[in-house]
Amino acid sequence: MPIIHNAPWIQLREEVKPRDLVGIIDFCAGEVRMKFDASFIPNTFGIKSEPISVVMDLTTGVSKGDFREVEGRPLDGPCSLRPAGVAKVPKTGGWFINALLSLPTDAVTEMDARFEFLEGRFECPARTQSVD
Repeated sequence: MPIIHNAPWIQLREEVKPRDLVGIIDFCAGEVRMKFDASFIPNTFGIKSEPISVVMDLTTGVSKGDFREVEGRPLDGPCSLRPAGVAKVPKTGGWFINALLSLPTDAVTEMDARFEFLEGRFECPARTQSVD
Protein backbone atom coordinates (compact mmCIF):
# COMPACT_ATOMS: atom_id res chain seq x y z
CA MET A 1 0.00 0.00 0.00
CA PRO A 2 2.11 2.93 -1.20
CA ILE A 3 1.68 6.47 0.08
CA ILE A 4 3.16 9.22 -2.05
CA HIS A 5 4.09 12.69 -0.77
CA ASN A 6 4.90 15.31 -3.37
CA ALA A 7 6.73 18.54 -2.67
CA PRO A 8 8.11 20.93 -5.30
CA TRP A 9 11.65 19.71 -4.65
CA ILE A 10 11.23 16.03 -3.74
CA GLN A 11 9.11 12.97 -4.25
CA LEU A 12 8.82 10.64 -1.28
CA ARG A 13 7.14 7.27 -1.52
CA GLU A 14 6.39 5.17 1.53
CA GLU A 15 5.42 1.52 1.40
CA VAL A 16 3.17 0.47 4.26
CA LYS A 17 3.59 -3.14 5.37
CA PRO A 18 0.76 -4.01 7.80
CA ARG A 19 1.64 -6.64 10.40
CA ASP A 20 -1.36 -6.76 12.70
CA LEU A 21 -4.75 -5.17 13.27
CA VAL A 22 -6.67 -6.25 16.37
CA GLY A 23 -9.34 -4.62 18.47
CA ILE A 24 -12.90 -4.46 19.69
CA ILE A 25 -16.24 -3.38 18.30
CA ASP A 26 -18.95 -2.05 20.63
CA PHE A 27 -22.12 -2.44 18.58
CA CYS A 28 -24.28 -0.62 21.12
CA ALA A 29 -22.12 2.52 21.20
CA GLY A 30 -20.83 2.24 17.61
CA GLU A 31 -17.30 2.51 19.00
CA VAL A 32 -14.28 0.76 17.54
CA ARG A 33 -10.82 0.58 19.17
CA MET A 34 -8.02 -1.15 17.28
CA LYS A 35 -4.25 -1.46 17.47
CA PHE A 36 -2.55 -1.14 14.07
CA ASP A 37 1.01 -2.45 13.84
CA ALA A 38 2.85 -1.67 10.61
CA SER A 39 6.20 -0.77 9.17
CA PHE A 40 6.77 2.10 6.77
CA ILE A 41 9.57 1.92 4.24
CA PRO A 42 10.57 5.38 2.95
CA ASN A 43 11.76 5.47 -0.67
CA THR A 44 13.42 8.73 -1.74
CA PHE A 45 15.06 9.24 -5.12
CA GLY A 46 14.66 5.47 -5.65
CA ILE A 47 16.66 4.66 -2.50
CA LYS A 48 14.81 2.57 0.08
CA SER A 49 15.54 3.21 3.74
CA GLU A 50 15.30 0.85 6.67
CA PRO A 51 11.70 0.08 7.75
CA ILE A 52 10.26 2.33 10.45
CA SER A 53 7.99 0.46 12.87
CA VAL A 54 4.89 2.28 14.10
CA VAL A 55 2.18 0.96 16.42
CA MET A 56 -0.93 3.12 16.39
CA ASP A 57 -4.19 3.08 18.32
CA LEU A 58 -7.09 3.60 15.92
CA THR A 59 -10.37 4.85 17.34
CA THR A 60 -13.73 6.19 16.29
CA GLY A 61 -13.16 8.91 18.91
CA VAL A 62 -10.41 11.52 19.22
CA SER A 63 -6.71 10.68 18.89
CA LYS A 64 -4.03 13.22 19.83
CA GLY A 65 -0.30 13.35 19.18
CA ASP A 66 2.34 15.95 19.87
CA PHE A 67 1.47 17.99 16.78
CA ARG A 68 -1.75 16.58 15.31
CA GLU A 69 -5.26 15.63 16.40
CA VAL A 70 -7.82 13.63 14.43
CA GLU A 71 -11.31 12.36 15.12
CA GLY A 72 -12.82 9.18 13.78
CA ARG A 73 -16.47 8.52 12.95
CA PRO A 74 -18.49 5.88 14.85
CA LEU A 75 -20.06 2.79 13.32
CA ASP A 76 -23.39 3.75 11.75
CA GLY A 77 -26.44 2.09 10.18
CA PRO A 78 -24.84 0.82 6.98
CA CYS A 79 -21.93 -0.52 9.10
CA SER A 80 -19.50 2.14 7.89
CA LEU A 81 -17.01 3.96 10.08
CA ARG A 82 -13.84 6.01 9.97
CA PRO A 83 -11.18 4.87 12.43
CA ALA A 84 -8.41 7.41 12.94
CA GLY A 85 -5.22 7.61 14.96
CA VAL A 86 -2.04 9.52 15.66
CA ALA A 87 1.23 7.86 16.67
CA LYS A 88 4.74 9.11 17.23
CA VAL A 89 7.21 8.06 14.54
CA PRO A 90 10.60 7.58 16.19
CA LYS A 91 13.97 8.69 14.84
CA THR A 92 15.78 6.23 12.64
CA GLY A 93 19.48 5.48 12.53
CA GLY A 94 19.91 7.62 9.42
CA TRP A 95 20.34 11.37 9.68
CA PHE A 96 19.09 11.93 6.09
CA ILE A 97 15.72 10.24 6.64
CA ASN A 98 15.38 11.90 10.07
CA ALA A 99 15.91 15.31 8.47
CA LEU A 100 13.76 14.59 5.41
CA LEU A 101 10.80 13.34 7.45
CA SER A 102 11.40 15.70 10.41
CA LEU A 103 11.63 12.75 12.79
CA PRO A 104 10.48 12.30 15.44
CA THR A 105 7.00 13.46 14.38
CA ASP A 106 3.36 12.37 14.32
CA ALA A 107 1.98 9.88 11.81
CA VAL A 108 -1.73 10.26 11.08
CA THR A 109 -4.00 7.51 9.79
CA GLU A 110 -7.61 8.04 8.76
CA MET A 111 -9.41 5.35 6.83
CA ASP A 112 -12.95 4.82 5.66
CA ALA A 113 -14.08 1.29 6.42
CA ARG A 114 -17.17 -0.85 6.13
CA PHE A 115 -17.95 -4.04 8.01
CA GLU A 116 -20.06 -6.72 6.38
CA PHE A 117 -21.49 -9.57 8.43
CA LEU A 118 -23.40 -12.71 7.56
CA GLU A 119 -27.13 -12.07 7.80
CA GLY A 120 -28.30 -12.34 11.39
CA ARG A 121 -24.83 -12.63 12.97
CA PHE A 122 -24.56 -9.07 14.30
CA GLU A 123 -26.75 -6.04 14.11
CA CYS A 124 -25.34 -2.59 13.47
CA PRO A 125 -26.66 0.08 15.88
CA ALA A 126 -28.91 1.91 13.41
CA ARG A 127 -30.41 -1.38 12.17
CA THR A 128 -31.48 -2.36 15.67
CA GLN A 129 -35.10 -1.46 16.28
CA SER A 130 -36.26 -0.48 19.73
CA VAL A 131 -39.35 -2.09 21.19
CA ASP A 132 -41.63 0.27 23.13
